[in-house]
Amino acid sequence: MLKVFARLCWLVIAFPCWAIPQQVNFQGLLVNNGGNLVDTTVSMTFRIYTDSTSGSLLWTETRSAVSSINGLFNVRLGQVIPLPDGIFNQPQLWLGVTVGADDEMVPRNFLSSVPYSYRVSSVDGAKGGVISGPLSTDTTLQAEGIRFLDGTTQFTASVAGQQYADTNSYDATRAWTSVQVSLKQSNSDTITWDATRTWVNSQLGPLQADADTTTWDATKANLAPLQNDSDTSLWDATRTWVNSMGYLRGSNNSIGTTGFVGGGNYNSASGSYSFVGGGGGASSADANSASGSNSVIGGGRLNFASAFASTVGGGNANQSIADYSTIGGGFLNTVSGQMSVIGGGNNNQASNWNTTVGGGGNNNATGIGATVGGGIVNHARGEFAVVGGGGGQTHSDSNSATGAQSVISGGRGNYASGTYATISGGSGNQATGAFSSTVGGGAANIVCGQDATISGGYANTASYAGCVVGGGQSNWANNNYATIGGGISNTIGGYAGTIGGGQSNWASGLYATVPGGYNNRAYAAYSFAAGNRAYAGGNGTFVWSDANDADFIVSNSNCFAVRSTGGVYFFTNLSETSGVNLPSGGSAWNAVSDSTKKQNIRLVDTKDMLEKVLTLPIKKWSYKSQDPSVEHIGPMAQDFWSAFHVGDDSLCGDTGTGEAVRKARRAESATSGTDTNTACRRQAG
Repeated sequence: MLKVFARLCWLVIAFPCWAIPQQVNFQGLLVNNGGNLVDTTVSMTFRIYTDSTSGSLLWTETRSAVSSINGLFNVRLGQVIPLPDGIFNQPQLWLGVTVGADDEMVPRNFLSSVPYSYRVSSVDGAKGGVISGPLSTDTTLQAEGIRFLDGTTQFTASVAGQQYADTNSYDATRAWTSVQVSLKQSNSDTITWDATRTWVNSQLGPLQADADTTTWDATKANLAPLQNDSDTSLWDATRTWVNSMGYLRGSNNSIGTTGFVGGGNYNSASGSYSFVGGGGGASSADANSASGSNSVIGGGRLNFASAFASTVGGGNANQSIADYSTIGGGFLNTVSGQMSVIGGGNNNQASNWNTTVGGGGNNNATGIGATVGGGIVNHARGEFAVVGGGGGQTHSDSNSATGAQSVISGGRGNYASGTYATISGGSGNQATGAFSSTVGGGAANIVCGQDATISGGYANTASYAGCVVGGGQSNWANNNYATIGGGISNTIGGYAGTIGGGQSNWASGLYATVPGGYNNRAYAAYSFAAGNRAYAGGNGTFVWSDANDADFIVSNSNCFAVRSTGGVYFFTNLSETSGVNLPSGGSAWNAVSDSTKKQNIRLVDTKDMLEKVLTLPIKKWSYKSQDPSVEHIGPMAQDFWSAFHVGDDSLCGDTGTGEAVRKARRAESATSGTDTNTACRRQAG
């Protein structure tokens, strides 16, 4: 079903006074649901009502084949069903328009005063026949006793304001001779009307102090001053004086009592103190109309300024129809919001208070104070919303800022519906969070969380309050205050979780962290997973996994787990000369024991050392931090410190010292032939 919209204009058809038709010209614009101009033939039905929504139906007419060329159509209402003489006696009328099988468009179109102008064919109280008695126009020109006779008969003509009647002759050549025509003068002047119907030597200067000579031929209207200066008024082909203080030039133009038309053709300045500089065209369908008080049209064609102080600078088919509205130029632009502005362009609309469209095509500023800088098919629908530009050829490419004080700087296909939402640019981005959602750029990014942000990238989503996605592709921050730095296909489901980057990582636990890598999972609260396929399933667990293509799953809570098949190294100084390592495949730590990395080297009395070891009390015990059932055996650190005074302090024992004791025992056994293990067992016994 074709759904259409129409931009309407009323145009008076100019005809001679003796053949005024019961018709009114109607021109408009057809647009389909997609916002595209209709270029086809359609059926249209027109109805005139007495009310904007209901009322009485006064007239209807159906046109089965109306041509719409690039959206523009033009019909004469009344061409099929004539408009009745009395239809415009109503104080107000509305036109309803229906296209094809669609419903009638809403709202109906209010008929301004222009269509009423053709009532001149039946002026109230005027009938056909002979006019006798005084004929007066603005009390300036009067005639009495006029009778039209044949060419050989004299008749008497008198002019009001004279003290006597004058006899004049009218011969067969239709020449007036010796005619006294003196308008409100104290003396008489003689003029002649020859066979060419040219007035010569005529004083046509009422209310002047002296006599002026004027020529009036059959092809020109007479302009007679009605003021004490040189202001002029129109006397048209019907010989009707239009008593006006305005100014009129050009052809087929019309003015109101204080209007001004500087030139052009078929222009109308009917509003009080209205102005049309020029323009128009070859027919009334090209007319400019300044019908609003103090309205201005600089020029162009088919422009309308119908509201108070409305302005159209020029262009074609522009309508400034709200008070203080302005259109600089362009084509098919409409300002219907008070104090709104369209700079130019094509088919732009500024339809609310203080709205602005700088230019471009098919742009709409419909929110109070909304602005569209330019571009194509952009919409600023929210209060004080801004679209800087961009857009595209179709509505699917348009930028739309519907949220209050929302901003779209440019790009195409972007949508900012949240209050204070911002999209800097890009394509197909959405900022729909309730407040302050932001998209820096990129494409197909969606921010639906309040105060959430996506800086850029492609197809990223920030779904909850305070979420941040720095960039990348297909990342999803799916809980409050979650943060993804970048990467691809990363997902956060936990509150305030963090993923630095990488690919296919998950942080679903509360405050969980994945710094990067591939396919890591931080499932539990406060968990940490890094590397490749590291799974941290326990609360507070740290898991790091190497490059092997296998999952490293740790379910224990509060543990530190590393899979490092190439070994583990820890150093305690910058030169890496002190530390331990756990070699690949090994199960025990190795301490650094390179002699080149040591100092103060001297021999130890192994026999004395072993004797001191034999005196150490060997005990069985459990750590307080472990379950009592878990037991250990060995000397206490304090006892070892008292015996040897080596190491960093008296509370710890290092593995290097224990290894030295074992080596000393083996050395002493080799030199003495004594089984030190047996001696130790005897000492323990």
